Amino acid sequence: MWIDSLGGLYVCLPESVRELWQGGAEDDEDDPEESTDYWRAGQTDGVVGTYSVAGVQALMLAAGKGPLTYVPSLDLLVQRRAKTSVANVVETVVEAFPALRWETITSWDAGGDLVVFDAVWSGREVPLNRLLRVPRPTGSVNVQVAELTPSESWNVWVTLYRLV
Repeated sequence: MWIDSLGGLYVCLPESVRELWQGGAEDDEDDPEESTDYWRAGQTDGVVGTYSVAGVQALMLAAGKGPLTYVPSLDLLVQRRAKTSVANVVETVVEAFPALRWETITSWDAGGDLVVFDAVWSGREVPLNRLLRVPRPTGSVNVQVAELTPSESWNVWVTLYRLV
């Protein structure tokens, strides 16, 4: 299953705090945009960062817009960065996986039973077809990032987020 972003970043957080994520909506018209979770989390420096939601760390995936999916066998989030003629992007990623160079970006104290969605949505209002489930145990995770760009071997451009 692939989910789409409306153009911004994705948030990955435990299902238990999903409803506390405010997204990009101000509480009332007089609140500045800067008071929203979406705006503050968007200050993430780099392609990955963390943000506190009710004392629980959420992971911000800020590589830009593009559909996102989860590959459970590799504990890997795959975000397409460009349209591709390759029918199965995930198969291409799995084939290229051994040749990738990973950079550890951050350590994250991940909760269990994670969900990922476009950070602009309120956690209470995110449509189910825009919600990606990432089943995994609670615990410390190193978040590694790699990019796969078009070459003679691979005709895809994706950003990969590995949770190890």
